Amino acid sequence: TLIHRSYGYICSPTIKREPFEGVPADKQLSVQLLEQLVLMLEDSSYPTPRLHKAMKKVVMSELQPQNLQDWKGKQTNESRLIAELFCKATSRPDTQIDELARLGLVAVVNSHQIQYEFGQFVSEDWGIFPSASFINHSCWPNCNAFYSRKYNEFWIQTI
Repeated sequence: TLIHRSYGYICSPTIKREPFEGVPADKQLSVQLLEQLVLMLEDSSYPTPRLHKAMKKVVMSELQPQNLQDWKGKQTNESRLIAELFCKATSRPDTQIDELARLGLVAVVNSHQIQYEFGQFVSEDWGIFPSASFINHSCWPNCNAFYSRKYNEFWIQTI
C-alpha cells in the first residue's frame, strides 16, 4: 500500500564536472554535492514553480538542525570546512558559510539513499524529500522507500 509521495532534491556523485580549484581531492565530492543541492534550491522552477517556495522553506527553516550552535553532532566542523571550501571555490561571500554548513548538515541528517524503482539496487545517489523527512522513523521498519523516475517522486509503501 502506498502511504506517501514526495518531491525532493536528488544529488549524484556520478555527475562529472571539472574539479573545484583550491579544494583538496578528498573534499571534492562533498563540495560537488553541496553545489548540486544549492543550485536546485536557487532554481525557482525546480521541481515546479509552485512547489519550489514551499519545499525550499521546509529545507531552509524547518528541518533539523535549526542552527550550528545547538547541533552537537561531530559533523559540524566538517560541514563548516566543506562550506568554506565551497564559498572560496564559487566566489560566494564568507557570510554564507554558517548557512551553507547548516544546509550540509540538513542534507546529512535528512537524506535518503536512492533506490530507483521498487526492487532495484540502491544507487550512489541521495536525496532530500522534505515532507518524507517528517515521517516518524522506527527501529522496526515497516515500510520500503524508492524513487519513481516515471513520476519524479519519492514513494513510501508498507511492506
